[in-house]
Amino acid sequence: MRSLRVRVWKDRSFSSLACSTTHSVDSAEAQREVENRYAALIRKCRHLHEVRSVHGKLVEAGFDGHRYLTNVLIQMYGNLGGIQEAKLAFERMPERNPYTWNFLIVACSRNGHLEEARMVFDKLPEKSAVTWNTMISCYAQKQCVSEAKCLFDSLPVKDVFSRNILLTAYAQSGNLAEAKEMFDSIPSEELTSICWNNILTAYSQNRQLPEAKSVFDRMTERTVESWNAMITAYVGNGEFAAALHLFRLLKLDGTRPNKITFTCVAEACSSIGDPTEGRALFQCVTQSDETLDVLVGNGFVNMFTKCGSLDDAKLVFDMIAEKNSIAGTSMVNAYAQEGRTRQAKLVFDEMVDHDVVSWTTMLAAYLNNGHFTSAENLFALMPARDYLAWSTMVLAYAVKGNIELATKLHEEMPVKDATSWTALISGHARAGHSKQALAYFKLMDLEGIEPDRITLMSALEACASSTALAEGKTIFEGAAGRGLDRDTFVGTALVSMFGKCGRLDQARALFDNLPLPNVVSWTNIIVAYAQSGERSLAAEMFNCMDLQGEQPNWLTFSTVLAACSHGGLLEDARCYFLRMIGDNSIDPVVEHYRCLVDLLGRSGQLDRMEDLVNEMPFEGDEVSWTAVLGACSLHGDTERGGRIAKQLLEMDLDRGSALYLLLANLYTSLSNGNAGQESSDPRLESRSRSPVDGLRSLFLKET
Repeated sequence: MRSLRVRVWKDRSFSSLACSTTHSVDSAEAQREVENRYAALIRKCRHLHEVRSVHGKLVEAGFDGHRYLTNVLIQMYGNLGGIQEAKLAFERMPERNPYTWNFLIVACSRNGHLEEARMVFDKLPEKSAVTWNTMISCYAQKQCVSEAKCLFDSLPVKDVFSRNILLTAYAQSGNLAEAKEMFDSIPSEELTSICWNNILTAYSQNRQLPEAKSVFDRMTERTVESWNAMITAYVGNGEFAAALHLFRLLKLDGTRPNKITFTCVAEACSSIGDPTEGRALFQCVTQSDETLDVLVGNGFVNMFTKCGSLDDAKLVFDMIAEKNSIAGTSMVNAYAQEGRTRQAKLVFDEMVDHDVVSWTTMLAAYLNNGHFTSAENLFALMPARDYLAWSTMVLAYAVKGNIELATKLHEEMPVKDATSWTALISGHARAGHSKQALAYFKLMDLEGIEPDRITLMSALEACASSTALAEGKTIFEGAAGRGLDRDTFVGTALVSMFGKCGRLDQARALFDNLPLPNVVSWTNIIVAYAQSGERSLAAEMFNCMDLQGEQPNWLTFSTVLAACSHGGLLEDARCYFLRMIGDNSIDPVVEHYRCLVDLLGRSGQLDRMEDLVNEMPFEGDEVSWTAVLGACSLHGDTERGGRIAKQLLEMDLDRGSALYLLLANLYTSLSNGNAGQESSDPRLESRSRSPVDGLRSLFLKET
C-alpha cells in the first residue's frame, strides 16, 4: 500500500505539478496554486519516508528553501519523528519568519528535545506573543509547570491565551489552587468561554464536583465542551443519574452533542445497567449523525454488553460505518463475556484487520469458556504474540494442571513479564509442587522482575503448603520493604503462611497490622489458632469478627465448627450452627454436618447422630457413615453398627477405605451372628429436606 501511494505521487501529482511550474509561473495566482497543492501533498503524508520523498521532489522542482513550503515540511517532519530532517530543512532556509521558528520549537519539544526547543527559542532575536505562547505551551505539555510559570512571568505582555495555557497546565498537574488563582487574574472583560471551560475542566478532571458545579452554574455562555466537562465530572464521581439528567438539559438548551458527549453518557448508562435508557440515548445518536462514528459505536457496544443486551450491541456494531480492529475486538469480547464463543469467532473471522489485541481477545474467549483445544489451535496460528497472549496460554496450561506444557511454553517466551512468571508459580503451587514454585520465584527475582501482589500470594501459598518458614520470612521481608505487608491481600496470605508454619505470634501481629482485614483475613487467623489447638482464641477471634461487623462465610464456620469438634464442645457447636443458618443465612454444606456428627458420636448420643446423617439435605457420604460406625464401635452399640453395616454393604464404596475396616471389626464383634435385622426406617428414604427441617428434632432443643 505504501509503495503504491508513493508511486501514484511520483507518476501523477509531481508530473502535473511540474507542468504547472513550467508553464504557469508567470502568474502570481498560479504560483500560489502550485504552492498550495504542494503543501496539501506534504500534509497528506502519514509516514516519514513519504515526507522525504516529497521533499526530494520539491528540491528537483526548484522549491528548495521555499519559506512557506519548508515551514510545512518542518511541521510534518516534527509530527512524524524526523527531528534531524526538520533541523536540516530549517538550516537550509535563506529567510525565516516567526512560524518557522515556532514549528521548529514544537518539533523539538514533541520529539523529547525540550532543551533544544528552549535553545531555539532563546536564539530568536525578536519574539512575538505567538512564539512566547508556543514555548510556554511546550513546557506545559511536558508537565514542566514550574518552567512554564517562570517563562510566563518573563512574558512582556500577558494575554488571555498565555493565561489559558498556564491554567490548563495547572489543571492537568492537579494544582487546582494555582489554576483558580490564574483564572481569577484574567480581567472579566477578557473572560471567554475557553477560560470558563478550562477552569471547569480543571475541577472536572480532578473530581471536584461541588466546585465544578459552581463554575458551571455561573457560566453565562455554555458550549458543548462546557456540558461535556460537567457530564464528565458527574460520571467521574459516580453520579450517573445526574449525568443523564444533564444530558437531557443539554438537548433542551439546544446544544448539539458531539462524540465526547455520547461517549460519556454511554458510560453513565452502562454503570446504571439500564438498556432502556441506553436505547433512548442511541436513538439520539442516530438522529444526529448519518453515519455512526467508530469511537461512539464502541462506547455503545460496551454499554449494551454491560447491560446484558447483546442483540442491541450487535445492532450498533453492524451500524458502524468504518469498523476497525477496536470495534471488532469490542464485539468479540461482548460475545465472549456471555459465553457465546461461536458468535465471537464469526465476528473475529469477519474482521478485515486483526491486531495482536483482537487475537488475544479471541484466545481469552476460548479459554474462559472451556474451549481449550480451540485456544491451542488459535495460539499456533497467531502471526504475532505479545506478552499477554503468551501469559494467557501459560496460565491456561497451569490452571488445567498441565504444568509441564506451562513450563515449556514459559521457557519459549521471548520476553517474560511478571504475569507469565506469576502464572507458572501459581500453577506449580496449586498442583502441590511447592519446591518448584519457590524455585521459579527465586529465578524471577534473579531475572530482575519485581513480583506483584498476585505473585507474592502464590509464593506464600507454596510456603504455607510446604511449611517453608525460612523462604516465607524472606518473602515477608521483601514485601515489608515495599509496604505490601499492610496490603489486605498480601497481608492475608502472610497470616495464612505464618499460621500454617506454627508462628502464631507473627501471624497475629501481621493480622493486627492490616488496616482493612476482610473475611478471608479473619478466617485465616481463626484457622491458624484452631489448627494449633488454640480453640478458645479461635472462638474469641470469631466473636471479634462479629463485633467488627464482618460477615463470616461458610469456610469461617467450618473452621469454628472443626475447632469445637476437636475440643468436644457440643453446645458451642450447636450455637454456631444455628447462628450460621439463622443469622447469616448460610446453607450448611457436608463439612459442617461432619463436625456435628463427630461431636454427637464423641458424646455418645448415637440416636441423634444417626438421625442427623439421615436427615441431611443430601446423601450421607462415606466420611459421615465412617464417623457413625466409629462411634458405634467406641460405645459398643453392635446392634446399630450391624444394621448400618448391612445397609452400607449395598452401597458402592472403595474396598480399601477405612469404612471397610470398621465393618470388619464390627462383624468380628458380632460372633453370635445376630447382626440385627434390616431396618425399614422411613427416615432413610428422605434425602431432600431443608437444612432447618433436619435440625428440628436435633438442635432446636437443648443438648
